Amino acid sequence: MTGHVKNYLSEKGYGFILGDDGKDYFFHNTNFKDSGGDIYEWLLVQFEQDVTPKGYVAVKISAIGEQNAGYAIPNEFLFGKSDKIDGWEILEMSDWVVHVQDAECAPKDVKILLGQWAHVIGANATINTRYTTSTGYSDNYKYTIHHYMGRAVFVGKKYAKGTIKREECDNINKMAPIVKALFKRKTHKAKIKRAIRWLFPIIALVALWFYSGIGEKGAVVVGMIAFGIIVFDLSHAINYDNWLQKIKKS
Repeated sequence: MTGHVKNYLSEKGYGFILGDDGKDYFFHNTNFKDSGGDIYEWLLVQFEQDVTPKGYVAVKISAIGEQNAGYAIPNEFLFGKSDKIDGWEILEMSDWVVHVQDAECAPKDVKILLGQWAHVIGANATINTRYTTSTGYSDNYKYTIHHYMGRAVFVGKKYAKGTIKREECDNINKMAPIVKALFKRKTHKAKIKRAIRWLFPIIALVALWFYSGIGEKGAVVVGMIAFGIIVFDLSHAINYDNWLQKIKKS
């Protein structure tokens, strides 16, 4: 009997073959003659039929000839809580973590945001995805900040009708440094603009010192206050690149 693999759960080691007779045959990967070969959906196979009290079973299975399979990728962004995505193979394990936060959106929307930002660097999933909260303060108002973070990865599964090649699934570690550099430049420009904003108040303070005759000690005090305000202001400037961090290797 011939047929093709209808579905296969690699983490479980079993699946079903759709025979040319239209029947579904249960199989386990140990039923393959070539136990070291790849098993994937739409793989053409030949097998012997067997019947058990639970239904039809395929045994003595072998792939038919040389088959050039590609890869299929998920239709939506995937989130894994552990270091894997069930049903999918990690084709690229990146060196980058994506972290997003928001106080106005609901947690589920922040999770969507995580996927959108990870997609910017070429990922289609995150593993070790974590949700945490922190508390923010504004005047006398206390509010919750929702955080989502995860390691960016690219996942896929071998598929006989897949159109994506293996070498096309290796772009995150190439794209992430470029994106990081662009956002760091944006952060740098924002801090320069903030510093320039303080230029005129500083000139005004210098003029005040020069014409008011407050003396050197007064000038030092005024200068220290101005410097402290500037440093505080710059330290609270928006860091546009903080959402993307490279994992430090130990």
